[in-house]
Amino acid sequence: MKRIRCAVLALCLLLVVSACGASGQAEPERAQEPLALARSYQSTIAELSRDGAVGVNLSQAELEQIVSALAAQGVTVSGVDGRTPMQNPQVVDAFFADRDAGKDARLTLYEVCLDGGLLCHALAFADGETTLVLTRIAWSATEPTVGYSREYAVTELTDSGGTLHYVYDMPDNPPGTNHDGHIDTEDTFQIG
Repeated sequence: MKRIRCAVLALCLLLVVSACGASGQAEPERAQEPLALARSYQSTIAELSRDGAVGVNLSQAELEQIVSALAAQGVTVSGVDGRTPMQNPQVVDAFFADRDAGKDARLTLYEVCLDGGLLCHALAFADGETTLVLTRIAWSATEPTVGYSREYAVTELTDSGGTLHYVYDMPDNPPGTNHDGHIDTEDTFQIG
């Protein structure tokens, strides 16, 4: 009888521990701001999603609507489509001015994706080094979720002629093309 009670208690403890893990891990701290921004237009995604379970494919007008709503909050944002101009680009000049003066600097750029999600490019300059935290926010039905949030070393960063360009180092990135599993480790933004 004592063995049965111990076995039942052990099983209950295992179920409680499993249930705690099933509730999901806490999102990385660096993903909190992108998640909050996505929640700010959650009602738009809910309206565009036919039954709350189907993903969306934004039209140009819908993408521009979300970009404008985020820009009104002071966010530096553009569309991932390359046709929606960057809003609130003045922070780019401030970032490069501080970096060029040797001061610590931060720059966060957002791109609205065609599925309604966000790409957050958080650049930071400190101690002579530039890093990038790249965070992808996607939608699970009508709830924003973190697809990934990873930090990389930036190997090249330029701002010339209204174009911001950066290249980052992704360890273990296989050679080849995007079709071969290779991930393109650079991005370009049109400013202004």
